[in-house]
Amino acid sequence: MNKAEKLKIEEYIERAHAATTLYESYTFRFVKRANIELYKILAHVYKLYLDISADELSDEIFSGMRNTLKKRHKLRLQKNSSNASIVVRFATLSCTKTTSVYSRVLETAYLAGVEWEQLADYITHRGGIDKVRTAAIGVAEREAAKRGCIAARDELSLKLEAAHLGAVKLDAGVGTVIASDVQFFHLLCTRDYTTGELKVVASAYPSHTLEADALHHYQLACRAATRSDKPNFKEYCADNGLNDDKVLLWMRANNIKDAVAARLLMSQLSKVANEARVGVLVEAA
Repeated sequence: MNKAEKLKIEEYIERAHAATTLYESYTFRFVKRANIELYKILAHVYKLYLDISADELSDEIFSGMRNTLKKRHKLRLQKNSSNASIVVRFATLSCTKTTSVYSRVLETAYLAGVEWEQLADYITHRGGIDKVRTAAIGVAEREAAKRGCIAARDELSLKLEAAHLGAVKLDAGVGTVIASDVQFFHLLCTRDYTTGELKVVASAYPSHTLEADALHHYQLACRAATRSDKPNFKEYCADNGLNDDKVLLWMRANNIKDAVAARLLMSQLSKVANEARVGVLVEAA
C-alpha cells in the first residue's frame, strides 16, 4: 500500500469520526432531550393518577374519565383496563400499545413507592421506558406462573374432596385439628399388618405449608404417572427424584388406573392453571 492510499484511508476514517460526532450530537440534542421531556410529561400524568387514586371519589372519577373517552373521543377501553391506563389514555389520546407501555411504567413506579417528582429520575436510572416496562413484564410473568400453580392446586383439592379411598373412625373422645388456611385434616398413620388396617397414631398440627407441599408432591407423582406407559418412564422418575416402582404403587393406592387416567387428570389441572396464567397476563397487559 503506497502513501497516497494510506492517506485516502485515513481521510475516510476521519470522515467517519466526524459522522460519529454528528450522531452523538443528534442523540443528545434530540433523542435524549426528547426522552427527558417525555419523562417530565409522564411525571405530571403520574401525579394526576396519584391524586385521583387518593381521592375519596376515585371510583367515580375514573368512571367519568372512561365515559368521556368513549363519548367525546370515541376511544374505548377494555373492561379490565387499569386505572393507570385510563389516565394515560386520557392524557395522551394515544393508541392502545402506547397506553399499555406508559401505564405499565406508572404502575411499576407506584408499586415501588416512587413520588411523582422522582419519576423522571426513576425511569432514567433504570435505562428508559422500555427497560422499566420489560422488568414489569417479568414480574407479571412470575406472578402469572404463581397464580397458575395455586389454581392447579385448588382444582386438585376440589377433586380430592370428591375422592374416596376409605373411611377412618377415630376412637371415642378423640378429636381432630383444623384451621382456616387448610382444607384437609392431616393424620399420621401406620399399618397394622395383622389386620391390614391403617392405624391413626397422631393428628398433625394444621399447616398450610405442609398441605401445599403434599398437593405439590401429588402432582409430581401424577406427572410421572402420565409416562408410566412410555419407554423412558424409569429414567423420567429417576431424573425427578422418584422411584418408578413406588410411582406404580402410588397410582394403585390413589385409584389412578393407568397413564391415560393420569394424563386426563393432569390435562384438567393444566387447563385451569393456564386460564389463571393468561388472566393475570391479560390484566397486566
